[in-house]
Amino acid sequence: MRDEHQRWLDKVNKTEYCWLWTGTTYRGGYGHFRRKIEGRWVMYKAHRYAIEYFGKKYIPEGMFVCHSCDNPSCVNPDHLFLGSAKENTQDCIKKGRQRHGVCKTKHAVTEEEVCQIRKMRGIGLKMKDISDIVGVSVPQVSRIVNHITHSSVSAAGG
Repeated sequence: MRDEHQRWLDKVNKTEYCWLWTGTTYRGGYGHFRRKIEGRWVMYKAHRYAIEYFGKKYIPEGMFVCHSCDNPSCVNPDHLFLGSAKENTQDCIKKGRQRHGVCKTKHAVTEEEVCQIRKMRGIGLKMKDISDIVGVSVPQVSRIVNHITHSSVSAAGG
C-alpha cells in the first residue's frame, strides 16, 4: 500500500509555474484528500498538507495557508505562506482580486498576464491548467490565446 505522501504526490502535476492539484477539489478549486489522523480518516486540504510536509510549518489555530500565486489548485510550498484572516483579505485587496468588498479569484487580465497565458499555451499547457494558474475562466484563456481579445498585445508585452 502506498504511504500518505506518495498518495498526495500522485495527485500533483508539477508545471513550470505551479504544482497543480489533480485530485478532488472543493468549490473554488482548493484540493483535498483523505488522511488518517489519530486512527480516523478525515478530509484534508492539499495546500495545508504541502506547507506542513515541505515547509515543515505547524499551522496555528485560526491561521490560513495563503497563495502568493493566487491559484487555489496550487500546492507548491514555495507559493504558500501563513496569514491571518485579516492578512489574507488584505493580500486579496492589494492584488486587486476584490469587487464590492468581496475577494474573488477572477480578475481582469493585465498585458503581462496576456503574454504569460500565450507563452504557457505555446509550451503546451492545457487551457484549464492556464485558467487555474492565472485565475481567469477557460473561455477567457481561449479568447486571449486566439487573439479574439487583447489582440493589440504583442508577444513582447505591449
